[in-house]
Amino acid sequence: MSIHYQIIQIFQSITGDTSKKGLQDYVRQSWSKGQILLSVDEHYYSILQIIHSLHVDDRFQTESFYLPHQLPSTSTLLYNQEFAARLVHDSPDDEHKYTKFSQYNIEPHYHEVDSIIIVTSQHKHRHGYFMIHDTRLGFDAVIKIPLDFGSIICFPNFVAHTFIPSDVGLSTLNITDSYTPPQTNGFSHPSVCDFDKAVVISYPEWQKKLENLAKSH
Repeated sequence: MSIHYQIIQIFQSITGDTSKKGLQDYVRQSWSKGQILLSVDEHYYSILQIIHSLHVDDRFQTESFYLPHQLPSTSTLLYNQEFAARLVHDSPDDEHKYTKFSQYNIEPHYHEVDSIIIVTSQHKHRHGYFMIHDTRLGFDAVIKIPLDFGSIICFPNFVAHTFIPSDVGLSTLNITDSYTPPQTNGFSHPSVCDFDKAVVISYPEWQKKLENLAKSH
C-alpha cells in the first residue's frame, strides 16, 4: 500500500473522516471537550516507523527551515490533497536555545491551521513535554502534556504551543487542514502569551478545571 493510502488510514482512524471539514470538526470538538491527547492504535505502529524515516526518501521533498522562533528543523511533505501531512524532525541542539525563554528551545508560537500531530519518535522522550496555551480558565494557563511514541495531540488554529525538548528532540507527523510551506511568512507567528509567566498545569488538572468550569455555567 502507498504512503498516501496509509496516511489516509491513520487520519480516518482518528477522526472517523477523510475530509478537511472532518479534521476541523474533530479538532475543535476535542478542544472544546478538553480531550486533545490520544494514542494511535497499535495497528499503525509499523506505519509510523516507516513514516519516521521518509525524510531520506527521494520521492518526497524535504526542506530545512530555521525561523527566528524555531530550532533547525526539517519538513518533509508527504501528502497535500484533502488535508496536508508533513514529517517534521525538530532538533534537540541546545546551541540554538533562545536565551529569552527559560526552558523552551522553540519560541511559543501559533499557526493558522487546525492541527493533529502524532509522535513518530520511538525513543523515550525523557523530560519532553508538549506545551499548549489556553485562556478559558480565566488566566493564562499552559498545559504540560507528556509525549510518547504514537501520542496524538490535536489543537485548533491560533492556539499557541511549543515543547520542552527531550534529550533527543522531537519527530512528528503533522496533519493540518491545509499546507503552508515552512519558509513562508504565514507559516507560524509568535505567541502573544509569555509562556514563562503563565501558570503551568498538568493535562489531567486542566481537564478537571475545564469540567468544573462547564458545570458552573
